[in-house]
Amino acid sequence: MPAPAEEMPDWNAVPLRQLLQHILDNHHARLRELLPLIGQLMERVALLRDVRIFPLQRVFAHLQSELESHMRKEENFLFPAILRMEEGVAAGDPVPKSPFGSVRHPILMMEHDDGVVMRDLDDIRDITCGYDLHADACMALRALYRELQALEADLHTHIQLENNILFPRSARLEREGRVLH
Repeated sequence: MPAPAEEMPDWNAVPLRQLLQHILDNHHARLRELLPLIGQLMERVALLRDVRIFPLQRVFAHLQSELESHMRKEENFLFPAILRMEEGVAAGDPVPKSPFGSVRHPILMMEHDDGVVMRDLDDIRDITCGYDLHADACMALRALYRELQALEADLHTHIQLENNILFPRSARLEREGRVLH
């Protein structure tokens, strides 16, 4: 019997620290597993099937580059700034100044990056005809499409969590200068 699904907390109510840790431990960690795996599967498919999957490789390479850059910006700049804001406000201090001015500036950059990622995912879905496989598709191609679908599903959840919960809560924390629970 499968284990019961873990119930997700109400991300609008937990401390931002917990939400950030969830994003890092689940979504960023998953990307660090999936991106190299998908790259290896693409190489294997190209070699085994002697087919040209250049359009897919090109779009995926762009997507991978965007995601790696996006994660670095979040982990090195935005997430630490959000944590400092939350810690300062929780201690009763005013919202600390960040090196990039308002937290809204890097949030706008992250949202722009997310738009680029979504366009790349749409292109991948188009190139793969919605991950539609012929009955005679090899195991490597099946594995590649399965992992691309997993990547897409995880990115949709990841982006929704950031754009619809984390970013608005962070901007509100900065604006109102109080921890919201």
